[in-house]
Amino acid sequence: MSYSFYDKALQLGKCFVHHKQVPFDVGYRWGRTFLQEAFGLSSHQWTLTMFERYWHHEDLECWVEAFIVEHKPLSRSTQRRFFWNQYFTLNEATLDPRPETEGLVQLVLNEASGIHNILDLGTGSGCIVLSLLEALPWVQGVGVDIQEKALEAAQKNALILALDQRVQWISGNWYENLEQHGFKKNSFDVIISNPPYIASSQWSKLPLEVQRWDPKIALDGGEEGITPYKVIIPGAKEWLSAKGLLVLEIPAYSCTELLIFLGKKHFSKVSLVLDHFDRKRYLRMRS
Repeated sequence: MSYSFYDKALQLGKCFVHHKQVPFDVGYRWGRTFLQEAFGLSSHQWTLTMFERYWHHEDLECWVEAFIVEHKPLSRSTQRRFFWNQYFTLNEATLDPRPETEGLVQLVLNEASGIHNILDLGTGSGCIVLSLLEALPWVQGVGVDIQEKALEAAQKNALILALDQRVQWISGNWYENLEQHGFKKNSFDVIISNPPYIASSQWSKLPLEVQRWDPKIALDGGEEGITPYKVIIPGAKEWLSAKGLLVLEIPAYSCTELLIFLGKKHFSKVSLVLDHFDRKRYLRMRS
């Protein structure tokens, strides 16, 4: 009897259950994900090929070992992550984008009429602004990040997606270098950000996969986890156009009311939006 892709997924699932102490459905899902990544299989392609004969993939075994021994996420081994509709290149300076962050893209697309330019603060790999530019072919974008190495990944992703002529990358901390690059106040239709929002005291409690492989600067939001919002929200009032939109990802389980209060100090319309798991995940603001 031949050994199928499905059999391999089961084997990997049992391995993950043993070493990672997770339920079997989680272990199996991880095993399937590793196989799909190794062989470039979409979910539909997996359904069609899962019972076909499995053949050895040398990188796959290395990725599995790194995940078990070093707590290295698959996306860090492959240096890419699927986000929205595309794969994005990652490096050591970029946050590994989470599925929840796709909700930011959807919120902007829901109100795409009248948008001509987008400012993405803390852009990292550029996945947010580039996903929006691909979906809105008339829009220009700006991505800002304090880490030059992160901007290298963003530039590479823009080139791969043939969006490099529609986006500008700026090295800097939030808004501080916009003016010296020729941008004027009240000129952006959308400001969007997934800023660091983990309280500093919580860092040691995060999974090792995060502590070891995600850049701390992209996650540590200061003592309460809201330090970046104290800059981004009031600054947005200065940089947004008259009817501009500010969309932020926020911590799902803490400081929600404080962030809403901060938003209402600067914007007349502030709404809290839930993610697919009904968690308080996004803030949407307009003047």
